[in-house]
Amino acid sequence: VEPPRPGELFAATKIWTPFDAKGAEQVAQSLQAWRLARLDLVHVHNLLNWRSHLDTLEAEQASGRVGEIGCTPRISSTPCVGLKPTAPQ
Repeated sequence: VEPPRPGELFAATKIWTPFDAKGAEQVAQSLQAWRLARLDLVHVHNLLNWRSHLDTLEAEQASGRVGEIGCTPRISSTPCVGLKPTAPQ
């Protein structure tokens, strides 16, 4: 199987673990499984350990391995506090 070429795929995945180090492992596993150098979007699912994962994702974003960062709250009224809006590129 050939890996997707840039522009052919919008790669999005999630972090969903209560453990700090497992968030970075999940990003690495997604990159490896999809045979990609960069994920377009990674979100913290159900806000599980979101403060720690936000730090992880910001570091991944700074390194270029992650594009956008998001979250999916369990309850629609629960805000994703701490996420900074980004300007379109």
